[in-house]
Amino acid sequence: MKTRRNTRTEMGARRLTSVFVLIAFLGGHAWCATAQSGGAEKQVRTQPVSYIASLTGDKVFIRSGPGTHYYDCGTLNTGDTVEVWGTEKGWSKITPPALSFSWVATKHIAVDAADPTVGVVTGVEAIVYAGSDFVKPIHSSIIQVTLKRRDKTHLLNEEMDGYLKISPPPNSYLWVSSQFLQRVETSQTEAPSVAPPVSVDVSPSAVASEEPVVTETSSPEASLLAEYYAIKMRVEEELAKPREEQNYDEIEALLKQLTDNEESEKVAKYARIFLSRIAGYKLAIKVGREVAVQDELLKEANFRINKARLQRLAQAPKLGRFAVIGILKKSNVNLRRYRIVAASGKTLCYAQPVGSISDDELTQYLDKKVGLIGIVKAHAPSKSALVEFTKIEGVG
Repeated sequence: MKTRRNTRTEMGARRLTSVFVLIAFLGGHAWCATAQSGGAEKQVRTQPVSYIASLTGDKVFIRSGPGTHYYDCGTLNTGDTVEVWGTEKGWSKITPPALSFSWVATKHIAVDAADPTVGVVTGVEAIVYAGSDFVKPIHSSIIQVTLKRRDKTHLLNEEMDGYLKISPPPNSYLWVSSQFLQRVETSQTEAPSVAPPVSVDVSPSAVASEEPVVTETSSPEASLLAEYYAIKMRVEEELAKPREEQNYDEIEALLKQLTDNEESEKVAKYARIFLSRIAGYKLAIKVGREVAVQDELLKEANFRINKARLQRLAQAPKLGRFAVIGILKKSNVNLRRYRIVAASGKTLCYAQPVGSISDDELTQYLDKKVGLIGIVKAHAPSKSALVEFTKIEGVG
């Protein structure tokens, strides 16, 4: 028979076992627990150490996972720096660089009425996938983190196939081949790159609850980010217009103001990168206008060419009404007959005037290219044809 003391001992053992299981589940992060008044426990989590590395190559792919078979999530170039959190089989796990993004299902997110750039998780959880410009969100398969109910995330004002584009949440990572990274040495006077411990009060009955994954953004930077994304929305509106109606001058001026702002280097970098895109859009407009001018000039030239061709055709003789066309030669056999020869000198047929055509009239056409109007008959002696013509015209 179990005594009350034995029962309490077993309950304590089960609780201790649960804590050990939780520590193992949290993937090796260090936790320490101290007794607090009122029966609560205070747990302190320490983050793993990271370091800064510099890129040693150009157009180095950022991958959604540690390997070339994972899809691309952007590129980095020589001199870019990344925050590295560890390595795995020749690949370095990094904090998502600027302009990286993620996808989350729209059905799990509600937009904050007070701030349209903030989304709140309304479901039990929301899975976040690594985003890529080369892979549609519906095909993005690499999970970065799982958000819980009431967690917040930063919206990037774009929706596709039932997914919202968001800034990568905390604890999201991407990967870069370690062969293109060189660790940046820091002076000993600099603070170590370790996230400060996060202190969380947890009651004994809620030891297994998930910690929040939301980080706060400073107010000036949040305002600048909101301004940046509002400018991006204006760009989307311009892109939706016909090219000849697009105008990016004012947008370009606003982005240049952000690049000069010293309150947020991140926003300034976003603005500089987006300015290069604006330059591409403006170049496309310029080229489009030049092509349109060239098209108009080509149409005008084709019109002139066709007009001249039609005029020449109108002036050309209607050769189809002639029974034969060739050079008129006198026959050596019959004085009333003539030969029609080709330019090569070959006899095409014989010809004999009928009606009122006189020899004097025919003399002016001798050795010239003519067309004969008349009837073609067989000429048995020469095994050729005989044209009995009633009219003759010069055609050359």
